[in-house]
Amino acid sequence: GKPEEALGYLEKARKGGENLAEIYSAMAQIYLEGRHYSEAAKAYRDLLAVDPDNAAAEFNLALCYEALGSYPEACAAFQAVIRNAPDLIDAYLGLATAYTKRGEFAQAQAAYQAYLKTHPDSFPAQFGLGVSFHLAKQHDKAIEAYKKALHLETNSEEALANLAAVYTEIQDFKSALSFYDRLVTAKPDSWTAHEGLAYAGFRMERYQEACGHYEAVVKLNPQSFEGWYNLGATRQKLGRLQDAASAYREAGRLKPDAVEPHINLAIALEQTDSETDAVAEYQYALRLDPRSVTALYNLALICEKRSREAEAADCYQRLLGEKPDFLDARFRLALVLHKANDWQRAAPVYEQCLKEKPDWAEAWLNLGIVYLKMEKRAEAQRAFSRCLELTPDDPEALLGLATVHVQAQNLDEARKLYRRLVELKPNHPEILFNAGLLEQRANNHRSAVQLYTQAISHKTEFAEAYLNLAIAQQGLGDEAEASKAFEKAIRLKPELARGYFALVTPGSPSVQ
Repeated sequence: GKPEEALGYLEKARKGGENLAEIYSAMAQIYLEGRHYSEAAKAYRDLLAVDPDNAAAEFNLALCYEALGSYPEACAAFQAVIRNAPDLIDAYLGLATAYTKRGEFAQAQAAYQAYLKTHPDSFPAQFGLGVSFHLAKQHDKAIEAYKKALHLETNSEEALANLAAVYTEIQDFKSALSFYDRLVTAKPDSWTAHEGLAYAGFRMERYQEACGHYEAVVKLNPQSFEGWYNLGATRQKLGRLQDAASAYREAGRLKPDAVEPHINLAIALEQTDSETDAVAEYQYALRLDPRSVTALYNLALICEKRSREAEAADCYQRLLGEKPDFLDARFRLALVLHKANDWQRAAPVYEQCLKEKPDWAEAWLNLGIVYLKMEKRAEAQRAFSRCLELTPDDPEALLGLATVHVQAQNLDEARKLYRRLVELKPNHPEILFNAGLLEQRANNHRSAVQLYTQAISHKTEFAEAYLNLAIAQQGLGDEAEASKAFEKAIRLKPELARGYFALVTPGSPSVQ
């Protein structure tokens, strides 16, 4: 029980030069028992220098190398044992372990299989073989080996956990659940079992079960950041948003520099209509990671919702600096610039979107509207026309193209487009009214009367429609009906009377 004194006496004896093999063997054994592996390895090397055929010393030297993480030296030593003492079969186990640690899985498997030829009921060898297949991503062989190991030790926590993990990796969550269930039955307080059951349940959308197991995970290990974070995500899936927020806050407390809990907390707060608190969490997340794409995007969306276009644009621009290929963010940047009436900046952003996605009808439509606002009629016409090639019955694109033609005094083209619009939106009073105006400009008074009448049927107090109906009826020579329509117009909007009398001077009636 006094290893230091023993080593002192052995050192004196070594200097005497007698019985060196016995002295080195004793010294190595003392160091090995005290887990002083470096000193033990030196003693075994000294022993082998005077007794090179000592297989036990070579074997123990290999064990020391393995304990020190010197796996190449361990492999060489175990191989020497196998060459010199084939009956020392445990060397195959040590060699297999060393190869596994080195990532040389094929050699490890060969060593395990060599051992299993003489020891087919060895659980460590069968389990180790499973591990080597598992690490090599040879999932089918790993499953077979782990099942054989479980046949030898039915309730082995390691084998059950590893087999379930293989099934999880190949996304066979049903099988994973069955083995995690066996594990939790054998060991009810197994953190590994509850964590595995929770994850597999989550992936199978069995959120209630997953939630219960994540609650067990954090009960077993209250300091588990992943446990609290995943508990928050599961509660969020169940719509338990306040409870989810509590879990995310605990995850954030355990790992203050983690961005994800603050982002998910912000999302949960948004879902409970706590937008102000959500904004604060997104901003905190961005202080932790100014490059967080999710935080920037979600914060930009809230700013859009609040009509804070400048702040939204800033978020989108920062986001695109991090992820230039995020096309939806680029489109939304164009949209907020558009809403802010910043046509000059919006147009090139829409154009850039369309370089990436030429068949994006909505982008063509919005680009057309922007160019129309900028009074660039040729560019607007190009954009609206392209939108209509992609979506021939898009009413907004038809309306935009019709507006271009009206501004260019191409009234025949505008009238054709409005006829299509009336077919698409026969109950839209403003479209019916404008279609009537164009027919009236072309002296198609009967068509105009029909369109104004339809507009009034959908908007009964449409004063301007009554007024223009009166003028169209005058054009048809129906003064009695025109008078009724006019009276209705001025009852609804008396200020129209002055304009009417100014317009109906001798000659052709004008359209208001």
